[in-house]
Amino acid sequence: NATIEQSICQARASVMVYDDSSKKWVPIKPGQQGFSCINIYHNTGNNTFRVVGVKLQDQQVVINYSIVKGLKYNQATPTFHQWRDARQVYGLNFASKEEATTFSNAMLFALNVLSTQDGGERECVREVGWGVCVREVGCVCVCVCVCVCVCVWKGGRWGVFVSAPIVLIRIRLHLDSLHFGQRVHFK
Repeated sequence: NATIEQSICQARASVMVYDDSSKKWVPIKPGQQGFSCINIYHNTGNNTFRVVGVKLQDQQVVINYSIVKGLKYNQATPTFHQWRDARQVYGLNFASKEEATTFSNAMLFALNVLSTQDGGERECVREVGWGVCVREVGCVCVCVCVCVCVCVWKGGRWGVFVSAPIVLIRIRLHLDSLHFGQRVHFK
């Protein structure tokens, strides 16, 4: 079985960590100031997510962080978001509000998927091609999402201007309430 990972968002941000001794935010790696390309990857095989940041300047990986169930994500300002684990507080200083919103939507989506994996209704997230994502929660189909990216050519390279999931269809059909041959009407 091959591992399939797909990016569910991309944004530009500076990756920071909180230094307890100086009580300041500092670059995650010394001397690594500036923007990185931050992606949230979804492993569709085992339904896991991770944050990966690659420095725009030299393509060095600055963060490769597994998102875990129960992670506390805080949108401290419109362009600065943070989360913590047992060892560290991480921060992302985004290039724009739009990119911060794109990232936070994907992070909140990932946390929602992870929070419903064990216990409660079973949720299945399936990629069905062309960025279309189908979420199923103990019923036929909850929603269909398409991630739309608008890319721009600026400064000699392509960059993501907007990347946002758009809900196309929202349907909820509980299997136990349907009978064989029953017609379903949508309003």
